[in-house]
Amino acid sequence: MKVWNEGRGSVVVFFYDSWHTAHGFQLISEQLREHFQVMSLDPPGFGGSPEPADGSLTVSDYSDLLGEFVKFSGGRDVTLVLCGLGLPIGLRFLAEGQDAYDHVSRVVITNGLLYADQLGGRSPFKQGMLLSRWELPMDRSHHRRRLLQFYGDPEAMDERIAQEGWAAFSKGRLEYQAKFTRTIDDASSEFENWIRTLGESEVPVLVLWGEEDPTGGRKVVERFQEEVPQSETYMLPSVGHFPHIEVSEIVADGITDFVKRNPKSVGRRVVKPRVEEETPEEEAPDEPSAPPDEQ
Repeated sequence: MKVWNEGRGSVVVFFYDSWHTAHGFQLISEQLREHFQVMSLDPPGFGGSPEPADGSLTVSDYSDLLGEFVKFSGGRDVTLVLCGLGLPIGLRFLAEGQDAYDHVSRVVITNGLLYADQLGGRSPFKQGMLLSRWELPMDRSHHRRRLLQFYGDPEAMDERIAQEGWAAFSKGRLEYQAKFTRTIDDASSEFENWIRTLGESEVPVLVLWGEEDPTGGRKVVERFQEEVPQSETYMLPSVGHFPHIEVSEIVADGITDFVKRNPKSVGRRVVKPRVEEETPEEEAPDEPSAPPDEQ
């Protein structure tokens, strides 16, 4: 897999904006690398990484892969930043990964494909926004027009990053990516459970959400506020689906401040076990005592 790795210090792992490549985090990495080791990767079939040899992978496969990458980062004080396709994959990793909190000390959430109906989001497939993305043949101008739909301010699009993203899309792997992205749609019924499980953990959570994201806005953030009581949530006005590109300095400052205010605690963070309420057993009624003998 292709890995982006620069800087020194506490590890910050970005995962994963499928419209671009791992280099899509270049702008925000330039803001963070002085104080952090910034890492991201192109998972199999995306960006600069080849398709898996054994065919299509599932959400759980990518979740396990993310777990291995977090361990590979070499840190037990990782700040995990989830966005795009990486948000549902990362939430699944945190909910079901047996040793996720042996390595992850903080979670940062930015706009991702979290659009279950009960969360108030809007599936880009049901809107037809992504269906046309997979039409073949697709040229660079077609790709650029679709990409612009996801920006709050089209002027914020970084042309260099967009061109790198198109180069990755144009390698003939659109069909594979379309099939996998549809599995995210199929897994949407689990989103709420994964969010609730995050709220049962002790890990600090920062939510930075672009208000103009066409795949879901304020209601998604409100659900994090309800289900993840330890979360800090901020709506970013005039920002769309790519806060790490559109307002990279704001997001970098937010991450830096968040890490400083939440140093790794002694011992590992653990997920609080769910306590099942037990139904009290009914006590058998006391047997009536025999009447006293008559004198």
